Amino acid sequence: ISGILPVRSGEILYRGEKINGLKPHTIVGKGVIQVPEEGGTFTNLTIEENLMIACQRPEAKANRQKNLDTAYRFFPVLYEKRNIPAGSLSGGQRKRVALVSALVHPADILILDEPTNHLDSEMVAWLEDWLRSFRGGLIMVTHDRYFLERVVNHITELSRGKIYHYEANYSKYLELKELRAEMAEASERKRQAILRVEREWIMRGCKARTTKSKDRIERYHDLLNQDTPETDDTVQLSAATSRLGR
Repeated sequence: ISGILPVRSGEILYRGEKINGLKPHTIVGKGVIQVPEEGGTFTNLTIEENLMIACQRPEAKANRQKNLDTAYRFFPVLYEKRNIPAGSLSGGQRKRVALVSALVHPADILILDEPTNHLDSEMVAWLEDWLRSFRGGLIMVTHDRYFLERVVNHITELSRGKIYHYEANYSKYLELKELRAEMAEASERKRQAILRVEREWIMRGCKARTTKSKDRIERYHDLLNQDTPETDDTVQLSAATSRLGR
């Protein structure tokens, strides 16, 4: 979506305009902002220069100083180090700069890749509050189930080559996923019951002399060749509780 990788097929339409094929900076200019898992800053530029670049969109230029003041108010450490090259910062500090650069840039869509990586609990709490009040679209990939619980209202799951979509936060997603599994199991039990009846009919040596018999045999083979629902193995783990640990 952000233009970093080419689209192999299909189209990405944004406000009715096809954006796949556009340069990443052009897509950013339209208000689609991405924060990658690692990096996301110009390492040879200072913190303030990184934030100033984020304020190039017309909507941001008018409020550039206000946006910078807001960023510095929430993150005094950025102000203290505003003239230091971003490349000399730690991974966590660079992640903060990348996030703040995205947040001071008026975005219609935010794309966040593992946004809580390298952040302390205070910064994560602040980010959760900010995103809950964000009025644009948010797309993110994260392994942080607590973050999902507090921030999102739609979850897309990719499982064994299939995509399932849920209008839910994390705990509701788990409930709906379990319900989907139960329905699949019920459907499989019904299939097996029908197969038992049809198998007995087949084993009695009924010959396919009529169209009706041929159709019944074909239906039997269709049922027989259907894939059974795949289930996850049960794994039990015991570990120390950690909000942000690995």
